[in-house]
Amino acid sequence: MIQKKQSIGLTRRFIIAIAALFFLAANASYVVADVAEGLQKRKIAVLEEFSGNLVMKSLGLWGVRPKKGMDLFHGDKIISREGGTALVKFIDGAELEIRPNSTVRIAENILMEGAKKQDEKRREMRLFIGKIKYKSSDRPAMKSVLIAPAAVAALRGSEAWFGTDGKHAYLDQIEGGNEIRGNISEGFVPEISAGQAVSDKNYSAGLKSDQAWWTYLRALQSAGGLRSDLGGGSMLLAESGLIAADGSPSGGGVGNAQFMELIGLLSAYALANDEETENENTSLLNHPDKLVADRAVRALNESKLALVKAQEAMNLCIMLKKKAEKRLAGRDRYDANKRRSLRSILRIKQKASETNELSAFVKMLSAEEYTIGLYETGLKIEKLWPEIEKSAQQAIKNYEKATIIADKILNSPKWGEAEDARLKALEIYSRAASANAATAGAVVKTADAVMRGDENEAKRFENLIDETAKTRDEINTLVDQTDDIMYQVDEAEKKPEAVVPDIKKLEDIHNDVERKVNRIPEEVFVPTAPEIEEPDDEEDRRETPPEEEDIPRIGRPEEKPEKVVVDRDGDGYPAGKRDCDDSNPMVNPGMEEICGDGVDNNCNGLIDEPPCEQIFVDRDGDGYPAGPRDCNDLDPTVHVGAPEICGDGIDNNCNGMIDESPCVYGQ
Repeated sequence: MIQKKQSIGLTRRFIIAIAALFFLAANASYVVADVAEGLQKRKIAVLEEFSGNLVMKSLGLWGVRPKKGMDLFHGDKIISREGGTALVKFIDGAELEIRPNSTVRIAENILMEGAKKQDEKRREMRLFIGKIKYKSSDRPAMKSVLIAPAAVAALRGSEAWFGTDGKHAYLDQIEGGNEIRGNISEGFVPEISAGQAVSDKNYSAGLKSDQAWWTYLRALQSAGGLRSDLGGGSMLLAESGLIAADGSPSGGGVGNAQFMELIGLLSAYALANDEETENENTSLLNHPDKLVADRAVRALNESKLALVKAQEAMNLCIMLKKKAEKRLAGRDRYDANKRRSLRSILRIKQKASETNELSAFVKMLSAEEYTIGLYETGLKIEKLWPEIEKSAQQAIKNYEKATIIADKILNSPKWGEAEDARLKALEIYSRAASANAATAGAVVKTADAVMRGDENEAKRFENLIDETAKTRDEINTLVDQTDDIMYQVDEAEKKPEAVVPDIKKLEDIHNDVERKVNRIPEEVFVPTAPEIEEPDDEEDRRETPPEEEDIPRIGRPEEKPEKVVVDRDGDGYPAGKRDCDDSNPMVNPGMEEICGDGVDNNCNGLIDEPPCEQIFVDRDGDGYPAGPRDCNDLDPTVHVGAPEICGDGIDNNCNGMIDESPCVYGQ
């Protein structure tokens, strides 16, 4: 439970949380459950003083600007750049001085190794590169541990300098005693140069993560989603979308150019943060302190799984961005009705990318919690992920279907009843996209409450997950009915004698979907970007339906429909020699050849020819991309080279046979 000395409001600073994420008051005292140890995580220190350039990560998120007296929490990380220094004062009076060119993570856990140690606290200063000075308090119950990638020093009532170049550690004991293990020398502790720091993977990965967040934040600000005067990387999770620091709405819609700039930036941040935690845990795998090493092993696996999801979301955003750019390039040649369909498909793209980026973000949060040793908090967030991933996959599926319909509208030589029906279907898909995004938002807000230890809020949003997921599934059932009607529309265009589709039913579906979306609570929406702009000129604002006599009726026998360009996969290339697989939008002459997928992606008659683009999807994180070498990419124990396990009924080594000899038992 969070215990507050004052209410969470518009206090001195806000921690950024994605797409307007977790707002936390710097003057409040937080206590968040550390279920792994059966105790609680809480505020552990304040930033007493600082100078120069500091980069900070607090409560799992970068973008925090330092401020004298600000609260620091379990797992917070400080990077001091050249000339940057900091003085951290712990609650018990202990002090940590951070020298320039250093990367430090602070943590406090309560040990549960035995009855006699129930009240003993373990404070860790993880120094990945740089130099620090630690002076412990006079409270004997506190055990202070200095950790470098290859060394550990447990201090007893002491003051000491500690440093590392990332490989070797140095300890200069000023007073008190210590127990040291690993690759460490006692004596003079050298300063670390800027060049040494930049060449360190942990240092550079942290800077990259911080830069990725600020790139996203500034793009969002440029799009009107964030006020320009919000210092300290501040963005709030609003009750219904983005809001400014004073609680006012953040602004109107976002233009096409801003949307194009924003897409993929959130997943790029998740990717950078996952690489950072992967580097951190990798550097601690062989640590001489078994507790540290064991944590690193478990957290590394979570970091790799999060990395896979972030890369998938990034690849999707790259594809969606390319397709959006292509569509926008031809915008001027469309009339008002076709522009309406173009805006609908852009909104669907936006929601598809948003939902997948939020899924990657939640996976990132889980990996972060594992990395700082809050296992059960990480597990709680991890258990939320399947629901958001279901929304993400459904969003992609609906986008693919909507793309086919939008292309038929945009390629149609004249407007008729078929186009009216397709435009209505696009509106249904657009509302379904909002339902998927709403479920994703409920998951993100639940993860926020879990990380803050607010059990009541977490339970409330868990109930909203169930509620919005039910609505999402009901709407997607109506989308399936829409698909059936769209099939009838296509058949009626090709065969006048075919069954005339029930357009009235399509209107009923639209109204039903609208009602269901309207009952979704506004508070669950967490957009990663403001909504796409409304029509921006008078021509777009006018309804310009064709005259009644000019409307070709679907399935009317007396009319001969004009020749229709067939583009089933909606990639802009009609079926035929130019598009060698018109059922796959990733196959056409405009695509890059993808290595190792066994597909002629660019339709030049060759498969996997150089130069080809390396795009790997490895959902289970076993190092083998989905395909012939990994015949079940949801199970990390199944891939080429894996041992065949007797009697499990699974083709473990992907050789096309099950439980063949030789096989092994007991794994």
